Amino acid sequence: QTTVTRGLYREFMDAYPKEWDQDEDDDGFPANYIRWFDAVAFCNRLSAEAGLTPCYDIDTDNRKVVWKRNINGYRLPTEAEWEYACRAGTTTPWFWGEDKRRAKKFAWLSMNRVHPVARKSPNPWDLYDMAGNVDEWCWDWFGGYYSDSQIDPVGPLDGTLRVLRG
Repeated sequence: QTTVTRGLYREFMDAYPKEWDQDEDDDGFPANYIRWFDAVAFCNRLSAEAGLTPCYDIDTDNRKVVWKRNINGYRLPTEAEWEYACRAGTTTPWFWGEDKRRAKKFAWLSMNRVHPVARKSPNPWDLYDMAGNVDEWCWDWFGGYYSDSQIDPVGPLDGTLRVLRG
């Protein structure tokens, strides 16, 4: 229902970003300042701890990751999956409707600091912080969209930047 929290990340990972040291009692804050590579490693660790099969083969020397599809472990969403979850079945410009003035009920509008998770109202599928607070990693590489209609597309096979949403 929420982004991964710092508390959950610390529970399973050996190291965390030094930027977290400045906040006291921050276990309920989102796990920000995480590199994409660390995010997929976290997914694998969480999968193993839960008795699931890890989704990623990680080659740390060459900085390559292969997504083993159809595996039951935790993984990053594709950009399309993230968008689908954020929109939560709505067809309006924002999941909260057409009036952008209602955004403050659902989203953090001040991006100069991180806020604890689940302090704003959730989207219609009870997912919190889908708009605002922190950027969230997706599996996909940043790239253009295809012009033809697609169902559940996956982005480009390679690139230089990974997608962030939120």
